[in-house]
Amino acid sequence: MIFKKEITDKTNICFTSKVKGDIFSQADIVIEGEVSGKVLTSGKLEIKKSAQIVADLTAENIIIAGNVEGNIQTQKLEITETGKVFGNINT
Repeated sequence: MIFKKEITDKTNICFTSKVKGDIFSQADIVIEGEVSGKVLTSGKLEIKKSAQIVADLTAENIIIAGNVEGNIQTQKLEITETGKVFGNINT
């Protein structure tokens, strides 16, 4: 029997990681660590509770559970009860 596996692209930045610079992707992005710069994706961007972001964010769909300091450009935005945003939001 042959199994077909669906491959989904996703960029993960784990909670022990620190990224300084710009991140550009066509895939979904999940951030649990620290990022400073810009984050741009044509997919979904998920900012986990442990994340510390100092960056402008652009994505089709953004879910924020961590801390974000920067401007946000998105079609759909969800800020959870643990999420904090300091910046301008354009949705």
